[in-house]
Amino acid sequence: MFWLDSRKIICFEYTINYKNGEIDGPWIDYFFNDKDVVPSDKFGTKVKETGFYKNGKKHGLFTSYWTNENILNTINYKNDLRHGEFKEFTSKGEIVKISNYNNGTQCGYHFENGFIREYDFLYPQDP
Repeated sequence: MFWLDSRKIICFEYTINYKNGEIDGPWIDYFFNDKDVVPSDKFGTKVKETGFYKNGKKHGLFTSYWTNENILNTINYKNDLRHGEFKEFTSKGEIVKISNYNNGTQCGYHFENGFIREYDFLYPQDP
């Protein structure tokens, strides 16, 4: 790991920005060429996850990737809580799962392996 400047850190595993001592801005996590994960390009140049932080909390779309660079899953966050549609894919790009979240609570419909299920509860009230 090394410092690019006083606000940004670059290392072989991730790129991250800081503002007022908290993670803030784009987040990029890379696969590291290690025996614990599928080997990727030298020095971890394949993207593992992208997202955005606002005031130290996950906020907005986060996307995770397979080592073949296809999308593994996508999820939106609002103030560090899952909020919106979550999708999960096979390494070949086929949808395996779709769920919905409202302020961190799973709600609405849930699709997994060809089956759709409706949750027994309605969307919780926003505070």
